[in-house]
This record gives sequence, C-alpha cells and structure tokens, in this order.
Amino acid sequence: MKHLKFLYPVIIFTFFQTHAQTITNFKLKQLIETNSRLSKSFVGVSVFDLKNDREILAYNSDKNFVPASVLKLLYTLSAIETKGKDYKFKTEIAYTGKILFDGTLEGNLIITPSGDPAFGSSRFYKNGYKSILKTIKDILTKSGIRCIEGNIILVLAKQSYPVHGSWTTEDIGNYYAGGSWGLNFNENLYKLKFSLGDKVGSQTKILNISPKIPYLVLKNNVTVGEKASGDNSYIYGLPYDFHREIKGTLPLGKKTFTIKGSIPNPPLTFLSLLADYFDDNNIYFKDYDISKKGFRNTTKIHTFESPELLQIVKTCNNWSINLYSEALSKLLCLHSNHPADYLYEEEIKKFFNKYKTDFTNTQIVDGCGLSSENHISPKTLTLFIKEMTDKLGLFTVLDILPKARIEGYAKNIPIKDLWIKSGSIRGVLNYSGVFKGKKGNYYAFSIMTNNNNTNIKIKSDIFGLITQLIKYI
Repeated sequence: MKHLKFLYPVIIFTFFQTHAQTITNFKLKQLIETNSRLSKSFVGVSVFDLKNDREILAYNSDKNFVPASVLKLLYTLSAIETKGKDYKFKTEIAYTGKILFDGTLEGNLIITPSGDPAFGSSRFYKNGYKSILKTIKDILTKSGIRCIEGNIILVLAKQSYPVHGSWTTEDIGNYYAGGSWGLNFNENLYKLKFSLGDKVGSQTKILNISPKIPYLVLKNNVTVGEKASGDNSYIYGLPYDFHREIKGTLPLGKKTFTIKGSIPNPPLTFLSLLADYFDDNNIYFKDYDISKKGFRNTTKIHTFESPELLQIVKTCNNWSINLYSEALSKLLCLHSNHPADYLYEEEIKKFFNKYKTDFTNTQIVDGCGLSSENHISPKTLTLFIKEMTDKLGLFTVLDILPKARIEGYAKNIPIKDLWIKSGSIRGVLNYSGVFKGKKGNYYAFSIMTNNNNTNIKIKSDIFGLITQLIKYI
C-alpha cells in the first residue's frame, strides 16, 4: 500500500520513560499491555543475545504474524550466504548463423537474461535502460553487424508467473508490485505525468508516459483532491494485460504530478523499445519474438553483468524494493518453470528447511512480504539473524542491514547503534534487525505489530521501546 510506506517522522518519545534500570519479560508485558495503542494491537517481541546465544526477552515471540517487508531479510541474508557477496546476474547477447562481409547477419540476435533486477535501473546505469539499448547497438556495430536477416529473440526458459495470487489488484498495477520476470528492466516501472486543474474534483490529464509502452491503453479516472492530500491514486491492471485504469486523486496546488506504474509485460516492452532503437539507428531486422527454448551453436558477443550481489541486497534493504527481493527469491528457490504459485511455495519451503532455524510453522508464499498470507514469528526471524551472524559474521550482517540515521529509509530513524529493516502494509508495522546494548553486546530483535488502527501513531511507541532496549540491556 503505497501511501503507508516509509513514514519516518522525527519522533518525540513519550513512552517507556519511567521504569526500572532493567527490562524483564514481566516489565515488557506490563509496558505493552498498559499502552493505549499497543494493547489494542497484536504484538510480538523477541530479543536474542548474539553473544550468549539465548532469547532474553519474549512477548508472543512464538506466535505467527504477517511480516510485510521484514520478510526481505530472509532472502537478502540467505542470498549472500548461498551465492556470496560477489555473485552477479548475467544477461548474454549472442547470435546464430554467421556475419557476411557486407555486415549482414545470416541468423538471429539472441538475448538470454537471468532475472537481473538491476538491469537498466537508473540506480546503477547513468542513463537507465537507455544505456542498455545503446550498448547493444554499439556491440553490433563493433561486431560488424549492420543488418539482421533473422529476428531479435529473447529467451525466457524460466519465466514463471511474476506475481503471487494473493497480491491485491490495488497493488499489482503500481510500480512496487510489478513482480519479477525472466527479464526485468528499469525496475519494471513506467512514469505517468499528469496535468492538474485548479479546482477540487476536476479531471486530470495524462501528459506523458515514460518509457513508451506498446499496446498500453489507459483509462484515466483520476481527479484533483484536497490540497496537501498527497498521492491517493492507484493503477489497476494485471500482468500481461495492457489495459490499465487509474483511479483516485492527486493533490490540489501542483500544476503537474508524476506517479509510477508497473509495466504490464517487461520482456515484450524491452524488445519493443530495442526494436524502435534499432529502427532509429538504421539497423535492419525482420521481427522480434520471445522463445522458451534456448539456441545451440551461438556466438556470444557481450555479457551484461549486474552489480555485485552485496550491492543489490543492500539496495534492496535500504529502499525496500520488492522487485529485488522477488528476484532473489527466484534465484534461490525457483529451479524449474512453475507457473503455479503453490509449486513455487513448495520450493521456498524446501529452500529454507535446509537451515538450522526451524521454519516448520511458518508460511512463506512470496519473495518480498507484500502478501498478507505470509506468516512468521518474531522468534523465527531473530533466530535466523543469529544463524546468519554465525555463518557470515556479525559485521557482514550489519553491513547488509540499513543503519539507522545513515542509510536508506532508516536514515530518518533517530536512534544510535541500530541496524534495522522495517515492514508495513495496511494494519501491519514491524521492525527487525540488530542493536548494540549499553554494555557493547549485540542483540538480534524483532518487534511485530498486526491489526493496527494506525501505523503512524504506533510507530512512536515502537521506537520508544527500541530506545529503551538499547539503553537498559
């Protein structure tokens, strides 16, 4: 839910200010159950002493909660443990046939991706996806190819359905819920620029779509809302469906406003953009197509490599990018072409069962936490963080986690000695990570709240609790 995300106001803590100099389970229970907001929510807390290898505080720590984006910790940590910090996704450019003396390729241009979530992202490419298009054109020129007698073919041997069936239609059409595809580019998003009127209730107009999406049909039902009301617009549409309806409001007081949607079919859209770029640069080709089968006897002419995996997981956690975590989940868990979600869930379960942490009573259905069908306990999360500190080392885990006051969305959390990942969807607000206590020891923690009336108000109570944990443990 995009208007519930990443709200980190400066908090004036009014909770947990008077108590004994230590926090016991009894004191923790008392503080939670006497708090006017937390007492009305379903709350779970687990604090694990990483040095002495034991859970020292627990409140509903064995109960299952909807985790939202703290689920990303499972994938970002296990990706580094499984693949290593230096692992890179690869996208290969090759051709079949041969190149004639006049620059004609008697064959096809073959693009074979591996699900790289950072491919063509403006976070890593100076000119975003346009850098990719130019590089491919330059590669052909360098290889002496000026004309392709065959087709541009994108090989998608492992294209599973990109989103989970439990994701809401309110989410799927928007940039944060585009899912992970066999080929991702530009983080699978496009931008819609609106012109806004000067009266509440007036109709908006779409000025621009970037990048250009072939076959896209938009029905605009967005009107102007009250001043300072924020972005309350949603794009509705499913994967592969190029019909999109936009509903809601955009705030009065701005002449233009830009929102982001999910590209209905990133692989097909990328091929279309590449074809247009070839046309503009006078590179002839017959057509473009998507194939589920690879090709033998190809000649490789270039390999795009992603940033190192450590950069990807840090970016994923810092900015809570669903696409990146979904791509990691498929890299780790999806070993065959399973379009049915339940088969993918079985592979997720099989993957995590290899760890010492007990995942028996968890339910993990997607790769990012957007589904409300995910269920995991605070204790399971803290135990997994503990296991990862054993396998990777504490300071590698701290490097993977966003540091409060410094990195990503955690930059606005005004608490020292804290490495933290947040997770929020409607009625859910969770935090998990590591903090350094007053004696210099490190502790894994998970604080999970479900069934909240308001995430914004309960946030101050959670931050107050974290502050006191750091101060008195």
